This record gives sequence, C-alpha cells and structure tokens, in this order.
Amino acid sequence: MDPKRRARLILIVGVLLALITFGATFVVVQGAQSAAPPPPVPTVSVIVAARDIPARTALTAADLKVAKMEQAYVPPKSVKDPKEVIGKILIQPVYVGEPILTEKFAPTERAFTVFPAGVEVQPGSPAYRIMTIAVPDNNAVGGILVPGDNVDIMYVFSFDPCAKLQIGTGTTPGTQCAASGTGTTTGGAAATTPQSSSTTPQSPITSDTVAKIILGPIQILARNAAVYTIRVDAALAERLAYIQAAGGSLQLLLRAPTDDRAANTTGATFSSVYTQFKFPIPERVKPLPTP
Repeated sequence: MDPKRRARLILIVGVLLALITFGATFVVVQGAQSAAPPPPVPTVSVIVAARDIPARTALTAADLKVAKMEQAYVPPKSVKDPKEVIGKILIQPVYVGEPILTEKFAPTERAFTVFPAGVEVQPGSPAYRIMTIAVPDNNAVGGILVPGDNVDIMYVFSFDPCAKLQIGTGTTPGTQCAASGTGTTTGGAAATTPQSSSTTPQSPITSDTVAKIILGPIQILARNAAVYTIRVDAALAERLAYIQAAGGSLQLLLRAPTDDRAANTTGATFSSVYTQFKFPIPERVKPLPTP
C-alpha cells in the first residue's frame, strides 16, 4: 500500500476514534450529572400555627405543629420548641402555617414598677398607683396599642343637667328644670306646659353628649387583651374609677413617641360641633294635604 495512503488512513481512523471517545465520555458525564441528586437545601424545624388563631388566645398543643422551612427564610424570632409558647397569650392574630414569633405574645413578667424607673420614694413624692382601664379595641386605635405607647384618654358620656345640677332651686337664676325631670331642655327649648311656657324661664343648659380629653400624655405599661395598665396618682385613680363606673365610654388616642404637649382642648358638645361644621337644623313642616 502506498505509504501516503496508509498514513492518511491511519489519521482518519485516529480522528474517528478520538471523536468516538469524546462522544462516549460526554454521554457518560451527562448521565452521571443527571443521575446525581441536587445538593440538599438547609432547613430548620420551626413551630407554625395549625389553624387560624385570633388575638387574645392562650395557645394549646392543638394550635401548633412542627414544619420545615428553608433556613434562609426563617424569621429571626421564630419559636423552635412548642413548650416555650403553650399557655401564653397572643397579642396579635396568627394564621395557619405562619411561624410563631416570640414578639406576638404578652410579656410574662412585669416590666414596670409603681414608681417610674430611677425615682425613689420621698416624703413629698406623688402617690403613684398602678391601675387598669378596660377599653375595647374599636376605641383603642383598633387594638394595635402596645406597652410603651403614649396615649391620651378621652371620655364620652351623656349629660343630663336635671340629674346632675341644681336647676330651678334659686341657685341658678334664669333656669328651670321640672320636678319630674321632664323639663330638661332639649334643642334649646324647655319641655314645659303651654300654660307656663310664657312665664317659666328656660335653661341655657341642655341634655347632650359630651366628649373630652381628660388625661394625657400617659404611657401604657402593660396590656392584656382589652385591659390596659397605666400609672397615675391616687386622686386621679379615684376619678378614673368613678367615670368608668358612671357609664359612658373611654377612648385611647395614640400620640407620637416624643409628643409630650398638653392637649388643651375644650371638649365637644352639640353647640361646638354645630358652630364648627355648620350643621343644617331640621324644621317642622306641615304635612301635604291629602287629595
């Protein structure tokens, strides 16, 4: 055989063998890569809600379950052991599958003292007392308040002058309140009989609803559901206890953390609201004649 032809043939065979070897190697490597499992993703066991749990609920074992979460997505304050939270009271709702966080619970230990931190009892010190007031969530900024928030306390009540004031006894000139209580003025007109309407003086004081900010700023020391713990002096504690027992409703108004200015408001009644908003006053009209 011609040496040149033989050399060419050997070269072609060598190239073919190299291609076959490369192809076989490629197939083997790809197969090995596809057969190998992906590297495991680091996971952590955390406690999550087994159902939707409303706020102000004491957790039980049935409310909780263990779930695996990717370590990169686990919240920093996640609970890892159910024993840490069973029996504790939630201050925020938790939804099914949501990790249980330590910040969602009411504090287990009292984090306040009767006297403010750093203040010692002295002979002339205020008579500080710790007391609680009950305010439903709809009157407490939707229930979002937490210990440390500064609030104003507003009182809203119905005022009956005939029940609370000495009217028509000579101590208040120019006023009149019937002995039966039916002479309370409403809308500026005293409820008197036609015979006495021309001679009986009318009182400028009328039954109305009154709203007034009565205290602030004051710090919330602790909270358990709709019960708020505050620090006041003994005399103010008595006044707050009285107005809670007397009826009406309390409302908590959230302040900015650094706002310690007095409210200096005068309160609201119909006369002040009417003047501010210029409400139209309805009038009596005669019924239309029947055809």
